[in-house]
Amino acid sequence: MMCEQPCLCLDAPLASNQYELIAHLGVDTTRGRYGEVTIRRCRHCGRWWIHYHVEYEAYSGSGRTFMGLITPHAAETLRPEAAVSYLNSLDWHLYSGSYFGGKAGRTRGPVQVDL
Repeated sequence: MMCEQPCLCLDAPLASNQYELIAHLGVDTTRGRYGEVTIRRCRHCGRWWIHYHVEYEAYSGSGRTFMGLITPHAAETLRPEAAVSYLNSLDWHLYSGSYFGGKAGRTRGPVQVDL
């Protein structure tokens, strides 16, 4: 059950051990991305997150992870190929990774998954 209380997970991605893996949705192969799509739940507040990770092996500093809130119902029907569109439809999302110079936080606008 999702919580309405404030939580650190709403401001920036937490360490991976702070989330419980709920489901591995698969790989988004759109445009050769091979982005891994999972659903995770915050161990502190119970919020569900879609987690999208992509890294281009030929390019150093290309690793990026995006996370957005998702309901359990929406998570049941989401396909990996629709993950980027889903994240782009949100008012905000979290980001992290080497692509961002090691910075992490919360932002608005489209996710930057393509080279």
